[in-house]
Amino acid sequence: MNSDDWQDDRDSWTDDGPDPWDAYDQSQADSSVETTDNQWSDWQQRGYDTPGGPGHNHQTPHSGFGIASVVLTVFAGLGILGTLIGTMFVVVENPNLPEDDPRIIAIGLGIILSLLVAGIGGLLGLIGLFQSDRQKLFPILGCLFAAIEFGGVLGLVAIWLT
Repeated sequence: MNSDDWQDDRDSWTDDGPDPWDAYDQSQADSSVETTDNQWSDWQQRGYDTPGGPGHNHQTPHSGFGIASVVLTVFAGLGILGTLIGTMFVVVENPNLPEDDPRIIAIGLGIILSLLVAGIGGLLGLIGLFQSDRQKLFPILGCLFAAIEFGGVLGLVAIWLT
C-alpha cells in the first residue's frame, strides 16, 4: 500500500457503526464556503479574530498603563536596591556619620525618589486594572511590585527604628 494513498484507508473501515469519513465529508459538503457580513460580525461578537478568519481566538491587548507600571516599579526596585547597597558601603567605611552629612542626605533622597517612582507605578497599575478591554497581567504585577517595595522599605525602617 502506498503511504500517499490515504483515501484508500477510509474505504476499508471495518467497524459496524457509521463511517466517520462519510460524516466528515458530509459536514464539509453542508458548510458554506462564502461568508457574509453577518457571519463576520457574529464571529467578532464571539471573540474570534476576523482578519485570521474563524477559529483564531482574539486576545485583548495588554494594558499600556500596566506595562508602564511594571517598568516603573522595576526601576524603583533597582533604585532602592542600589541605594541600600550604597548605604552599606557608606556605613562600613564610616559608621558614625553625622545626620547632616551629604552622603546620608543623598541616601535619604534616593530612597524617597525610588518610593515616589514606585508609587507612580502602583497608581498606573491601579488605572490599568480598571481598563475593561485590556489584559490584567501587567497591572497586577505592577501593583504587586509596588506593594512589595513599599512593604520592604517600611519593614527596613521599622527594623532600623527598634
